[in-house]
Parts: sequence; structure tokens; C-alpha cells
Amino acid sequence: MKLKSKFIVSSSFQLLSVLILGLLLSSVLPTFAKDSIPDFTSAQKGLADGTFIPIAFQNPNGLISKKGNIWEISNIRWEVNPCPGTSWYAVPHKYVTARIDPSKALHVYIGRQTVTPLFIHSFLVISFDKGGLEFNGQSSQGLLLTIEPLLRNDQHSWKVPIDMVKGKYPRLYQLASWEDFTVFCGEIMQQMAWLRPLRTKDSTVPQRMVESVLQVSTAAPATSQFDYTTNNCGSCLFPIISQALPKDEADRLAQVLKASSKPNFSRWFQKHLELSGLLDESKPVRMYHDNFFIPLEDLCKGFFPKVAK
Repeated sequence: MKLKSKFIVSSSFQLLSVLILGLLLSSVLPTFAKDSIPDFTSAQKGLADGTFIPIAFQNPNGLISKKGNIWEISNIRWEVNPCPGTSWYAVPHKYVTARIDPSKALHVYIGRQTVTPLFIHSFLVISFDKGGLEFNGQSSQGLLLTIEPLLRNDQHSWKVPIDMVKGKYPRLYQLASWEDFTVFCGEIMQQMAWLRPLRTKDSTVPQRMVESVLQVSTAAPATSQFDYTTNNCGSCLFPIISQALPKDEADRLAQVLKASSKPNFSRWFQKHLELSGLLDESKPVRMYHDNFFIPLEDLCKGFFPKVAK
């Protein structure tokens, strides 16, 4: 697939420039004092009555039903298409209520993407067998969890990274399909991303990870704070991951975090997983340009040679 995004390069470069400026400021001013507290009440009320309209790539998830082992989850970011002339943060996504069967989960991957040269975003992906994650008979290859500052549709200025460091925004746990992510990150935003497999001795971890992710992402939104220094995209994944692990592996992760001088530092997120034995020395799969669109399990088959199809 050839990428055609002249309009995206311009708008992305402009926003990336202001994000870099904000992050440079945050490094020059040691770490901003977290003197801002999100207005949780207004955000919750606004989400309920429709006066708080999230930015285009966000929409809080909700639990519609859970029957046996089958979950129905609303507002999963399912699909996006390039929209010439529209900035990446305003491109509309399709949100759907999807059916999820945790028993069909295959593998768990830890991902990171380059939002700017200075800002690395962490996320988690769970791959599924056919029918494990579906909407209207259409299956997705994987479920992605991204933890972000919850933004209104008019909050996309140079002030966002500074306010993010200061802890101004509520925290959002956003679910998306793998297909939405690949188009949004790879084609629209033209970023790079990397995947590594979560290593565990327990074959039921992928299934339990789905349940852990769904429980957190469908809880009441805008009840906790996002800030880049403490409660960020990486550190907030630790409790979710720990909940799905066998006790000895969860305990080992807890010990690593307790011994760390910077347990919440986002750039050390994967290092803490390595020290816990949850990431090995496998070379990450790098996604850039066309290989974003290779099927997820084919892209990562080198991690699991014994079960490669």
C-alpha cells in the first residue's frame, strides 16, 4: 500500500514541532510542579450530557453486557480513513459496540510509537483468533489499549504537552482495533512503532489480560489524573499487566518497581518489564510504512516459531 499523505506531513510536522517545544520546556524547567488538578466533575457531567465532546480519536468505552465469557463493549475505535485537508487530530474515527471473547486471545504484545522524537508512547496489544473480537461479523486481528490524557475536541494547541506534564487532564483508557491503529499511526500520522511479546510461563495470561483490560477501560471515565511524570501511558499499564500474571511473576514485577529509582518514568517502562523477565532480548518488530499492513500474527510470527502458521 503506497502512502499518500501530503496534507498529513504538513499538519503533522506543525503539531510535532509544538509538542517538541512543550517537551523541551518540560525538561528545562526540571519537572513542572503538578499544580493543576483536573476538573473531574465537569468532565464527567459533560461526557454524560454531551457538552464535553472528546477529540476525534477518543471516546470513552462502556460495558454494554457480559453474558458468560462474552463481553459487549461500546465505543471501540474501530476504523479510520485518511481525510485529505483534515489535520490528523480531527480525522473522524468509526466507533462501534463490539463483541469480545477472551478465550480466543492469542498473544500479548507491548508496543511503543514515536509521537515526537522526544515523546515515546507505550501501548498494549492483544491478538485474537478469528471471531474473538468482532463487529457485525467483521473480525479484528487485535485489541489495542492506549492510555492518554482525555482531551476536548478544541484542545490541540501547543499548550497540551505542558498541561499534560502539569497533570491538568483526566486519564482515559481507550480501546481500539488493530486495524484502526495501523491506519491512524502508519498512514495518517506517518509514525513508527515497535512490538515486543510479553513472555510468561502461563498460557492463560492472554485471556486474563483481555479481562483485565476490559475491566479498567469500562470503568467510569474521568476519575483519575494523567500526568507525564507519574500517571502516564506506561506506568498505568503496570497494574493491568500485573492483574493478569501468575502470582510469582506479578510479585517479581512489584519487586523491580519497588527497587527502581524511577518506577513511573515512562521511558523506563519496557526496561522494568525486561528486569522482571516479562520481555526478553527478542529484537522488536519495527513497523514503518507498508509493513503496518502485514497481518499482526504474520508480522510477529518470529516471536513464536513453534506456533507460526
